[in-house]
Parts: sequence; structure tokens; C-alpha cells
Amino acid sequence: MFSMIQFQVAGLVIVLFILFMHLTRRTRWLVTERIFEAFLTVVLIDLCLDIASIFAIAYRDKNPFVT
Repeated sequence: MFSMIQFQVAGLVIVLFILFMHLTRRTRWLVTERIFEAFLTVVLIDLCLDIASIFAIAYRDKNPFVT
């Protein structure tokens, strides 16, 4: 289970690095750049929710809300 979390966190770091590099450079605001930013945002949210689901599965026995 821990290796799955490691892969997801590594992907999260890569996506954050790409997003940081993209946002720090000065470019014109083209439609394709906005689509790229929206895509990166969706991937970032997906990775965060995937990490949260792995934690929820791994620690389901310690969660008082799960019966």
C-alpha cells in the first residue's frame, strides 16, 4: 500500500513542478494555455483525491465513520 502512495506523491510533485514552471514564465494568454492550465488543475485535483482514497482504504479500520 505504501508504494502506491509513493507513486502518487511522486506524480503530485511532478505536476506541481510543471505547474510552477508554466506559471512563472511570461507568455501571451492563448486559449491553448488556458486549456493546459485547466488540464493541469484537473490532474492535480485527481491526484489529491486519489491519495486521499488510498489513505482512506489503508486506514479504514481506524476510521470511526466506517462500519
